[in-house]
Amino acid sequence: MNQLPNPPDMVASAVTGYGEELIRNGLGIDFGIVETVAHTLAAQQLDPEVTFVLDIGGQDMKAIFIQQGVITNIEINEACSSGCGTFIEGFANTLGYSSEAFAQLAISAQTPYDLGSRCTVFMNSKVKQALRDGASVEDLSAGLAYSVIKNCLHKVLRIQSNNDIGNSVVVQGGTFKNSAVFRSLEILSGKKVVISDFPELMGAYGAAIYAFDKKNTLQKSGFLGFDHLQLGLSFQSTYKACMGCSNRCMITKYHFNNGNSAFAGNKCEKIFSNSGTTIMKGENLYDQKWSLFHNRKSENRNHTTVGLPLILNMYEKYPFWHTLFTESGFHVIPSDDSTQALYQKGIGGAMSDNICFPAKLAHGHIENLIEKRVDRIFLPMVVYEQKKFSKSTNSFNCPVVTGYPEVLKSGVLDRLPDNMAIDTLPFSFQSEKLLQQACRRYLKSLGVPSTLFRHAFQKAIQEQARYKRQVMEANALILERAIRDQKPIVMVAGHPYHMDPLIHQKVSQILSDLGVCVINEEVDMSQSEHSFDPFFTISQWEYTNRILQATKWITEQPYPIGMVQLNSFGCGLDSIILSEIKHLVNQKQIPYAWVRIDEISSPGSVKLRLRSLVESMKMRNPIDNINKFTIANQQRAIFEEKDRHRTILFPWFSEFYSPFAPILAKQVGYNFENLPPSDQESIDLGLKFANNEVCYPATLVVGDIIKALQSGKYREEDIAIGITQTGGQCRATNYLSLIKRAMANAGYDEVPIIGLGSPDAIFNLQPGFQPKWRSVIRPTFSALLFADAISKLYYATASREETNVNSKRLKEKYIKLAQQVLENKKHNQLIPLLEKAVLEFNQVPLKYQEVKTVGLVGEIYVKFNAYGQYYIIDWLIDNHIAVEIPPMMEFMMQAFVNTKAQRNDFIVPKKGLDFINSLMELYANKFIGKFEKVLQQFRYYKPSHSIHHAAELASDILNLNHQYGEGWLIPAEIATFASRNINNVVCLQPFGCIANHIIGKGMEKKIKQKYPNLNLLYLDFDSGISKVNVLNRLHFLLQNS
Repeated sequence: MNQLPNPPDMVASAVTGYGEELIRNGLGIDFGIVETVAHTLAAQQLDPEVTFVLDIGGQDMKAIFIQQGVITNIEINEACSSGCGTFIEGFANTLGYSSEAFAQLAISAQTPYDLGSRCTVFMNSKVKQALRDGASVEDLSAGLAYSVIKNCLHKVLRIQSNNDIGNSVVVQGGTFKNSAVFRSLEILSGKKVVISDFPELMGAYGAAIYAFDKKNTLQKSGFLGFDHLQLGLSFQSTYKACMGCSNRCMITKYHFNNGNSAFAGNKCEKIFSNSGTTIMKGENLYDQKWSLFHNRKSENRNHTTVGLPLILNMYEKYPFWHTLFTESGFHVIPSDDSTQALYQKGIGGAMSDNICFPAKLAHGHIENLIEKRVDRIFLPMVVYEQKKFSKSTNSFNCPVVTGYPEVLKSGVLDRLPDNMAIDTLPFSFQSEKLLQQACRRYLKSLGVPSTLFRHAFQKAIQEQARYKRQVMEANALILERAIRDQKPIVMVAGHPYHMDPLIHQKVSQILSDLGVCVINEEVDMSQSEHSFDPFFTISQWEYTNRILQATKWITEQPYPIGMVQLNSFGCGLDSIILSEIKHLVNQKQIPYAWVRIDEISSPGSVKLRLRSLVESMKMRNPIDNINKFTIANQQRAIFEEKDRHRTILFPWFSEFYSPFAPILAKQVGYNFENLPPSDQESIDLGLKFANNEVCYPATLVVGDIIKALQSGKYREEDIAIGITQTGGQCRATNYLSLIKRAMANAGYDEVPIIGLGSPDAIFNLQPGFQPKWRSVIRPTFSALLFADAISKLYYATASREETNVNSKRLKEKYIKLAQQVLENKKHNQLIPLLEKAVLEFNQVPLKYQEVKTVGLVGEIYVKFNAYGQYYIIDWLIDNHIAVEIPPMMEFMMQAFVNTKAQRNDFIVPKKGLDFINSLMELYANKFIGKFEKVLQQFRYYKPSHSIHHAAELASDILNLNHQYGEGWLIPAEIATFASRNINNVVCLQPFGCIANHIIGKGMEKKIKQKYPNLNLLYLDFDSGISKVNVLNRLHFLLQNS
């Protein structure tokens, strides 16, 4: 501007970005425009056909998806700077380079180092490992450029197919001035990529375009003028806490010298507003629901007090529990509304950093009730919710919702007042009869007479139904009035606890302030067919089932409705359904945004997402996108009778167990083939085709399958894919759906997939796969016991050898011999074969007689899969550490305890044929006893224990209805080791495994209280973890034992 002969005549002005409201008020800017719209306008000037805009700046990343010139979805990475400009700059500076010089080095790289797509903290370890491996700075720079794009496409955006971004890409932001980053996007996306000369100024360029288009709406610009910029940017500030709600936002008021003022720090516009125009607020279902939920009285002042913490499942069943206790004669005291202060009070009790924010927040509510000196704190463990959709496969709760009450109890039990109790009991709402039995037993123990209980229970059932009906009716009225008044409608869908004021982060209030009418997923869907056909997802969890059905309901409405999905950071359930929802809303062109929730409040980012959503709805022609697109049925190729000739490819599991699977499958009439063990290519493909927030085993399994399909080794018409299914609360049940989505995105729709497991655990259409498993029960059982036995012989012997040559040779020898025995259908010969194996292992020359022993427990895949655990068993053996791993048979035998525990606690009904389970267990133990007798001849034999002994040890730590993943078996195995004086125990778990948050890491405090000599190490594994870090932690464990 200084180079112009005369100051320009300002006709119109606009501002965009996070500081929009401050600059607009300070300088008298005419228009404010949401950042994403500004970037879209700029991109459309460069390429009118643009389908995808990617803006990577210094500390955030914005991705804009466009169809037919209209924004359909926006993604923002605001949680950390991983994959942004400061990410690269920080590493450049660490290595002694400027960011410009570091970027230039990448151009001459010969072999870019694969650094994965991790956050900055973990990437530091990866870079150090690369330097140890001799990587050049050039290769590191190129590797980081690739990492930025991989992080963007696969971790932030979860792009599973490059078709998702369309054919025309425009990039913006200063990070793309790095030529290596730009080129990495071209290579990895395979798309034409357009960039301007000044990518860092594209937001401002878009704002200028907006101002130009709006200039005729102004009589005169309000801009202060270039000569008065300094005056306009001078201000004084004052501070005060907003008292409008329990969030207590700290508000900063800026007083500008031009007389204007602006506010910052406010999450909503309820009290403090920067809006220059009056906007008629939309109705907000969440405000009404909070009133219906919270307005309850309990007048039994002189009676026993029961504290109900407003956490997790209590947001679903509070009306029921409040009424049940009140009508039973107790005085109910809820915990206070969530605040930052309440959260901070309890955060020290969280056992895992990776657990979701709603779970972390729960600790504060327990502390709050302890301070209130209630007599009892009631923490129900609800396994099943009431099943709303008849076509859903199940109505489980999330493992965190079910199991976290025990973690909360464990965290405070040692300092609870003597006269205070915490009750954690399992319940099922799937059956009113079972629920009544469980409640009756509990309240009877508290002295409630049966007559009073029956009255209280019926009142509680009625009150819960009334509350649900009121919420549904409130949704209907908001819809009716919004349609009548032609107001925009947005559904804010989430889990019940997302209505907590602190967790909710004012999402619905922000939308309401923008003039939007807000409904939620509890709308009346009675007229909709409750089919899950549009989704690959297996409908196992009730909360996510509601979100899936609500999404489908939106696509069926004759009027436009936008959708906001609330998602807690680290939510394992949402990681399964997120891609399915996005697929459907993109297919039907539904305006959609998702808001990531954690303990770090990001009001600017949330407002940006929501304003962008509302603006994109305004840009649409409401007629164009109503019922324009049909929803495809997601059932893909089906394994039918004619497909029996197909070879079923099965992911590799373990060197001890996988070799026997093809032989046993052949005996029931099917051809199985084990895929090769996982490798780096498996990880890369898994990250590309599976949501990056699924657990590590899923990443590897998906990668193994896609790698095989892309290898060119197989004809599609000759193969099928096989995967096990558990049917329980764990995400492993949905591996099958993840594989389906990955195969569809990779273009393999015509390859069938089958699920393997017990009949009641398979949720897949596969009429041609009906094996007669009974015919191979004995061979399978024998093979499993033989594999368990060989692993025991090997682990105990190999660690004592000098070089592990003989033990490895014998392991391979006897696995091959056992394969031959099974091929000849002579499984009875496995016991004599084991006798020979014991004899030979006993004769192996040993150098180390006395060695340390480490017990390994954990998630079944990383525990047994060598690549999944970074070969740490091999490392331990090479360092002459004896390894003990609980046998696979123990995992199978757990089912006998599980069934009994569920029926004893009224989770599932008792059946007249329950005695069959006892007979089957006796039969199994007979087989186990035969193999155990042979193992007694081994020189390092250690007696095994029954599954009931393990369950007894576990029951001292937690309830046996923790049956997700490995469930109670992990603390049982840890306790078993400790009771045998094996005090070095390593628990292997996938990073972010929701089951292990509870029964593994979550029980650490209670386990160590019971076994004080225990050295317990939890190791998390995922696609980018540093092997150096893992080995360092193992070193530390062993040095201090």
